[in-house]
Amino acid sequence: MWQRFTERARHVVFFAQEEAIRFGANHVCTEHLLLGLLRDGDSVACRALERMGFSLEGIRQELEPQISHGDGQLTQDMQLTPRAKRVIDLAYDEKRHLNNNYIGTEHLLLGLIREGEGLAGRVLAKLGVDLERTRHEVQALQERDTGTSTASTQVELSTPSSVLSIQVTPAVSRALLLAQEVATKAQRPSVELEDVLLGLLQLGEGKVAKVFEQFGMDSAKVQAVLQRLQQEEPPQGEGDAPAT
Repeated sequence: MWQRFTERARHVVFFAQEEAIRFGANHVCTEHLLLGLLRDGDSVACRALERMGFSLEGIRQELEPQISHGDGQLTQDMQLTPRAKRVIDLAYDEKRHLNNNYIGTEHLLLGLIREGEGLAGRVLAKLGVDLERTRHEVQALQERDTGTSTASTQVELSTPSSVLSIQVTPAVSRALLLAQEVATKAQRPSVELEDVLLGLLQLGEGKVAKVFEQFGMDSAKVQAVLQRLQQEEPPQGEGDAPAT
């Protein structure tokens, strides 16, 4: 079921499981999916909501008081409720409707809106989240993120002899910022190629994400390989000494 999911969409399902645990539920319901969706504010779904004027925190505050608390008896493999499964089915339908070949956070949001009968759908409807308007915003964001729109950002790149100023799409700009975050966490003074790769993986959307998914790549696997390669590298200064 999850092969077509982007890394961010998989995170939503993982976050939804955490939310279900937090509320002591034995199953993942539509409300847990929506809470999981709201936890990644830079996803296409959340950006679409914000572009339409909806506050992520406002949605959360409207939703959480209505969620019932369970007995906390957890099972090892937490299953989706029938309504939550229906959301996934509708997300696949939205993928086809938008002519995408992946399931992203935006498709999950559209699935939640379309399902309508679960708590998440009822809350979104009450707040005025409209299906057609959301589709329109999602399409606009997808076009911008894949570089088919005219929106761009200017980025300066330093070389040994000069500074280059280039135009990049918003998606490339976000990927570079994520790469910088990776380098900062690793306490590197500059961004390395592996940081750019991990930044692209964390972005989780656009054509590059589809390529990663096709080859079964995700951040955890790539980081594991990078760590192994780093361990295999000889320490600086311990290479072969020149023959004398």
